[in-house]
Amino acid sequence: MTRINANGKRLNPVKESSETNALRKFFPQGHGALEGIIARGFFEPNSPELREEGRIASRWIMGGLFCVFTWDEWTYSGTKRISPVHGYSIVGWDSRDREYRMLRAANLGILHQLNGKLEGNRLEFVSENAMIKGRPTRVRYTLVREGEKVIDWIAEMSVRKGPWKLVSVSTLTYS
Repeated sequence: MTRINANGKRLNPVKESSETNALRKFFPQGHGALEGIIARGFFEPNSPELREEGRIASRWIMGGLFCVFTWDEWTYSGTKRISPVHGYSIVGWDSRDREYRMLRAANLGILHQLNGKLEGNRLEFVSENAMIKGRPTRVRYTLVREGEKVIDWIAEMSVRKGPWKLVSVSTLTYS
């Protein structure tokens, strides 16, 4: 079956572009370590700030068009390891819609798509509203490139179109 775009033209395989190459500074191929904090009050109103640690692995696929990355992260209460989170994401440039995209799936039973924009050393992805705990909620991930293989990852959420509230701040360091 031949794929046709909205203009009636045949769709051909896409090659790497400046947009896909720009993502490499945020998602270098290889392995890395994650260290960060989860904000006070995230789990419940009086929950303390918690430490998180983890690992990440990134791999570019389809001739460099998309990056698939996996992560394993653990939350700590004092020295006690709790709440393992494991997930997969695919990131790339949607050449049809001319926008960065991220698709995330985690063992929390969550699968969501986020739309992104890139400005210099800052890459931001925002989701559409999803029902979380019965409330329409958007998620925002902001990646800030701090060094060649050091990326700060800031997670925030907005409930009922309210202000963005910090969820976590992590630093990814690739080896």
